[in-house]
Amino acid sequence: MQSKGQRNYNSGWNKMSENKKGLKERQRERQMKKQRSEEAQQKRREAKPKKDSRQLPKKKIFLAISLIVIILGAIFVWQFGIKHFMTIYISADGTIDPSTATISNLDNSHYTFTADIFGSIIIERDNIVIDGANHILHGEIDTNSTGIELTERSNVTITNLKIKDFKYGIFIKSGSNIVLSQNDLTNEYSIGFDSCLNNTVIENNITNSYGAILLAQSSNNNIIKNNLDNNTYGLNLDYSSSANTISGNTITNSEDAIFLAKSSNNNSFSENILEKNIEGIILDQSSGNTIVGNTITNCEGAIGLISSSNNQITENSIIDNQYNIILNFYSGSNSIFGNNIRNGDVAISLTFSSDNILQRFRKYYRN
Repeated sequence: MQSKGQRNYNSGWNKMSENKKGLKERQRERQMKKQRSEEAQQKRREAKPKKDSRQLPKKKIFLAISLIVIILGAIFVWQFGIKHFMTIYISADGTIDPSTATISNLDNSHYTFTADIFGSIIIERDNIVIDGANHILHGEIDTNSTGIELTERSNVTITNLKIKDFKYGIFIKSGSNIVLSQNDLTNEYSIGFDSCLNNTVIENNITNSYGAILLAQSSNNNIIKNNLDNNTYGLNLDYSSSANTISGNTITNSEDAIFLAKSSNNNSFSENILEKNIEGIILDQSSGNTIVGNTITNCEGAIGLISSSNNQITENSIIDNQYNIILNFYSGSNSIFGNNIRNGDVAISLTFSSDNILQRFRKYYRN
């Protein structure tokens, strides 16, 4: 039996124990609360960069677009130092108008580009050389502009010039003894002759044009060693363009590589390479032409005559075309001999055509 003092002692100890226990529990609770608070703060800190990272690309995109616009603007200003499209005249007296044009003048006979030009040139003087020095003559294709225009001029040479983005790259009206050499052209119509005689187009590169070289009522011209690629129409002779020499050209990836029409007679086509065109050589109402020693491959149609007579098709290599030689609609008195024809659906076909001579041709026919 406990004494009253012992009972009071035990009771005080129990209360003290309970107080200690409550204190420990409260300490644990405070520690847990503190831990949960720290964890929550850590999660908020981790979540905040993610939110910023989602917003940051928008800022970066805006800054990138602004930078691109600034760079493109600077390039445009650098590329086209001339602020507006200008027309430059090489006058009959040899002067250049305006005098600020970036073309040097040597003795009123030799004109050399010293920078790219955004504009057109009209030549009013004979017996001169225009040397592009590999600079660019820029145009505005939507304005029917012409890069270089010559009317009734003679003995003019245009060389080493890049002409692009014009409706007409070089247009010559009633010109003679004009030489176009080693130029690079990309325009809707790159070279055009109208009523011209005795001109030479040699070693030019013409690409991505609707019409590469066009002759109308133009005769005795030489089209030699040019490269024509990826044009809708390669070489067109029209409206009595006769007695022209077409030799050593490479024409690829066109709808029509060579097309003659409307009494374009007595032209010579030799040693040309025509590859991967829809049509190789088409003669429409044209007579007395010679097609000799050409290589025509991988075209839908190699050579086709429509109402064309007295033409000679000889010693050509005609390989891997769907249709090789086709004569249609009263194409008579043509001579076809000595050709190497291989691998196609049709070697030679005549429709409504008579009095033609077919002899001594080698046919290697695989289909």
